[in-house]
Amino acid sequence: AGWIWFLVALAPTVGFVMAGESLHPDRYLYLSSVGIFIVIVWGVAGVLQKFHLLPSTNRVIAGSLATAILVPMGFQTYQQCGVWRNTLSLAEHAVRVVPNNYAALDLAGTALFEAGRAEKAIGYFNKAIECRADHLDAYANLGVALQALGRKDEALVAFSKQLEVSPDHIRALSGQGYIFTERKNYSAAEQVYIKWARIEPESAQAWSNLGAACFYGKRWQASADAFRKAAELEPDNAQHLQNYQAALGRLK
Repeated sequence: AGWIWFLVALAPTVGFVMAGESLHPDRYLYLSSVGIFIVIVWGVAGVLQKFHLLPSTNRVIAGSLATAILVPMGFQTYQQCGVWRNTLSLAEHAVRVVPNNYAALDLAGTALFEAGRAEKAIGYFNKAIECRADHLDAYANLGVALQALGRKDEALVAFSKQLEVSPDHIRALSGQGYIFTERKNYSAAEQVYIKWARIEPESAQAWSNLGAACFYGKRWQASADAFRKAAELEPDNAQHLQNYQAALGRLK
């Protein structure tokens, strides 16, 4: 029974049964380990009883020994649960154990940013970049945090570096386009959103942002075309239709 428990619970980690993406799915071992302990406990008990090495008078001693083992292990388990309390506590623990763990650094930065602590998040993102500059989202995450703090020039640099690493990175393109639009550099924003729309032609947000950039740049026909596409993709979104009608109105 113990071996069956172990093998069934461990199945997701060996690739035969997939359960999401995991680089190191060691968490599955927690449940499967119960099977190993069943084998050990029942096996040892069976051997002791077979050779009459576990008379009933010694069960108090056996219980005391078990308690002496289980209580410290329970305390350690309680402490370990604190590590898994939330994403930030887990990521910070991983960084303490392996300081150059770029994935954990990036994860800690993301958790801090989502908690409204953008300034501290930037430090983690910078460390993640130092460890591995070609990490999938590090520069984009840094750019978003810088943008939130109003450090737009630095954010543009971060978004540009992200696009050097991954030219089709949507958040980097979105961040660039937003800052260009905010600075009234509508032609640059338009080019960014055109690229986004080409990458994700089914994204109503990409077409809507493109329509807005063209509208502010007084390119009424291009704006109407983009807003019409957004309205087609999201027919229940009244704002797209209103934007389309506004652009058409400028053509008259």
